[in-house]
Amino acid sequence: MLPAQWQGQPIVLVPNAADAIHCNQCCFIMTTQALKGIEYTIAEAEQLTGFVAERPTWPHKMLLSLATLGCRVNSIERLNPQSFITNPQQELQRLFPDPDIHTEILRITDVALESQRLQECLAQPNIQFSSRPPALIDIKTVLSSQGLALACVDFSQLHGTENYEGHMVLVTQLTDTMVEIYDPGPPARAAWQLPLEKFLQAWQSPSADYAQLIQVWPEPTENQLQFPTNRVYTGCSSPLTSGNLRLTQPLNCRAPSSSTVKKTISLS
Repeated sequence: MLPAQWQGQPIVLVPNAADAIHCNQCCFIMTTQALKGIEYTIAEAEQLTGFVAERPTWPHKMLLSLATLGCRVNSIERLNPQSFITNPQQELQRLFPDPDIHTEILRITDVALESQRLQECLAQPNIQFSSRPPALIDIKTVLSSQGLALACVDFSQLHGTENYEGHMVLVTQLTDTMVEIYDPGPPARAAWQLPLEKFLQAWQSPSADYAQLIQVWPEPTENQLQFPTNRVYTGCSSPLTSGNLRLTQPLNCRAPSSSTVKKTISLS
């Protein structure tokens, strides 16, 4: 079992803001504090993660901010960044065949801005994309190499509420039977040890094909793995983890309902 401490910095729980829509920002703050020793306020984190009231928070601005701080990141989900840049509507239709879902995502998203951020991510040597569903091995890999994992889960599965709601948590430990998370809430919970089955229900809701995971390391590897210019991997292996990684989730898009949109784009 791995201790909840990285680079000499313990994990410090950051509770969600009163509006309960800042789980991404809270997880960003916990990650940067633990891995880089930098403490941000919620207002600063809003700027660094691209938070805009009344709009969902896509992860691309956060990836750029983490890379700028010197972290190495790997975003694992089914979305293909190059395809999104080329034809956003077509890529969203591929991911979400239900017209109500992909139409709503297009309506509430600043597509031009997210395409620009994706282009910046692809040009950033510390950022990698693995366009496939993530798996538990992805969590194990990053935690065993002094990194952290940010997972998008279904809040209702986690807290026993009725309606689906996208939510981000920080994963700090993984065993064969248990997953430990720092959950911004509400209610906020530090070092919350969940049965593995319960975590998987929340992470893979409504199916494993629609989960998301972001692996974050405090710094690039010694040789930076010599990522090619277009670091988009669609198979089961990548330069980061040779061979047997993944198979658990990327975006999570449950049944054909507009509520699915929330998790799809990591909205708290």
